[in-house]
Amino acid sequence: MLFRSLLQVLWARFEAGQSGVTIIPCELIEHNAVVLRGIVEQLAGGWNLPAAFGDWLSRECVWVENLVDCIVTPGPADHPLSSSDPLLVTAEPYMLWALARPANGEGRLFEHPAIQWVDSVDPYYLRKVRILNGLHTAMAAKFGPDRKSTRLNSSHLVISYAVFCLKKK
Repeated sequence: MLFRSLLQVLWARFEAGQSGVTIIPCELIEHNAVVLRGIVEQLAGGWNLPAAFGDWLSRECVWVENLVDCIVTPGPADHPLSSSDPLLVTAEPYMLWALARPANGEGRLFEHPAIQWVDSVDPYYLRKVRILNGLHTAMAAKFGPDRKSTRLNSSHLVISYAVFCLKKK
């Protein structure tokens, strides 16, 4: 649904003669901007939108590859705001948001201490996946005798690590 909504917004901007937008997808998949752009282009083709729209997507819209590295969980149940604020969350103190510099040379969109503008997010993605693989390997070694099944995490377009399903005895 989200992809269709994004396409509808972009199509409306195109039809109104407005400029493109900067799109920053935050899915933890390799080359997330390329993947999202491909999905939008595929949907546009399925809707028989004109080739000029595809050109506009390439020329006017900026698709920024990125990697967010921060764990965010629901807020603690005993927090004073937990009963009145459904959006209360807890974030770890470490955060990194690596954004690839746009190829069109556009400047930085915004600044924050956790943001790093880089030539490629690939090294950051590789580091994150290796850390996850290391943790999963350590868990498998620790809980190996209790492991009942192992399955691939197929919810992402790119399968990068195994998820171990553990059962209590």
